[in-house]
Amino acid sequence: KTDTEKKKSSSFWDYFTVVFSIVFAIGLFIVLPNLLIHFLGLIEDQEPLLFNLISGFVRLSVFFIYILSISMVKDVRRIFQYHGAEHKVIHAFEAGLELNYENIKKYPTLHKRCGTSFIFLLIFLGILFFAMMPPLLALVFSDFKDWSMLVKKIVIFGTHIIFLPVLASLSYEVLKISAKKNWIGKSLVFLAYPGLFFQKITTKEPDEGQVEVAIASLKALL
Repeated sequence: KTDTEKKKSSSFWDYFTVVFSIVFAIGLFIVLPNLLIHFLGLIEDQEPLLFNLISGFVRLSVFFIYILSISMVKDVRRIFQYHGAEHKVIHAFEAGLELNYENIKKYPTLHKRCGTSFIFLLIFLGILFFAMMPPLLALVFSDFKDWSMLVKKIVIFGTHIIFLPVLASLSYEVLKISAKKNWIGKSLVFLAYPGLFFQKITTKEPDEGQVEVAIASLKALL
């Protein structure tokens, strides 16, 4: 293959991977929980809070099982070590210390502003937000309850997709605030605890070489 053909092939697989990942995530964390709960006989527009509480529990369970499963793969465990190294380096950087292994190794692999905590927070806020969606739709559309189940499902599912970026942005901001040391951050610190629990799976103690890689990565960004 020529260089041009290789680039085109690489570009195709890059796009395919991104699209597949998005579809897989939507299917796993949105479609699957909704289908499972639907088969339990719960109807979202009739019992929105209970529906979304159970849906959120299913999402967290799926997330936990998924993370736990991939953590058993040797290569993934190594990635989780790099994840732990990244957190250690950030701890040292935020403490204003010189970035070297001796200063960094004493820090934990857990960090309040980790993406793992972000995912949990996104699911948690999603439970609260999407529980309000059916009543809001009923207010906007007076005949909403008379719509067919399929149409209601499509509309509600559509609102999940549309408002997901909004929830993601809100989760990000809340996560940042909860990590601060002022009274607001301290009052929201409980939101970080479940994420820290999940990080016990997604981070592992790194070796010195992995810490050096994390140091080099951070320095490249500064």
